[in-house]
Amino acid sequence: VHDNVAVDIYNSKGQHIRNLMRTPAVIGGYNLTWDGKDEKGKFVSSGVYIYTVRTSKSVDGGKVLILR
Repeated sequence: VHDNVAVDIYNSKGQHIRNLMRTPAVIGGYNLTWDGKDEKGKFVSSGVYIYTVRTSKSVDGGKVLILR
């Protein structure tokens, strides 16, 4: 079974920083690694970032702390 999956990173102000995944995917477990870079390939500054995982049926998320 496939579902559209989107994983995005936002800063604490709610500004979109980077898309990590946006594709139809087989439902199941995945591991993604964020390298701490924005869409332009520049390293983001230290701080708290929010990630969201969206499918057609749910939205989930959490926090990531970057320390430089």
